[in-house]
Amino acid sequence: MKTMKFHPIPLARPLGLALSAGLLALLSACGGGGNELGGDETLTLSQSELAVSAIGACYTGNGPTVYIYGGRPPYTLYNSLPDGMTLSSATVANAGDGFTIQFKGACMESMPITVTDDMGRITSLLITSTMEEVTTPIPTAAAPAGGN
Repeated sequence: MKTMKFHPIPLARPLGLALSAGLLALLSACGGGGNELGGDETLTLSQSELAVSAIGACYTGNGPTVYIYGGRPPYTLYNSLPDGMTLSSATVANAGDGFTIQFKGACMESMPITVTDDMGRITSLLITSTMEEVTTPIPTAAAPAGGN
């Protein structure tokens, strides 16, 4: 029985090295993977703080729409005080979209709404809702009618 020996063609090794070097250069050019949105893409909101108030009670009603920018969607929202406010959704699908806050009349100071992107980046919006004092006007005496 004859035994076959494999003898690589002398061109195969340099060609293999050239292909490996080319593949390495291609991967290096695109950053080698990771976040396609960029290296240090930041997650931001249209505002970082929100304060509302009402006279005689803490605010009840619609709040603003807060927009999300940067990071990698989808975004997950966490409401730290669901008894005091509700959010229009628990997730936001696209960068540039937003969520609306509905206030339930609870007083709060610096309560966060936390937003997390698909890469685990976190940012937050601090919510304050206060009650303004009711002020009663001081009565003034009417000027006497008539003459001197």
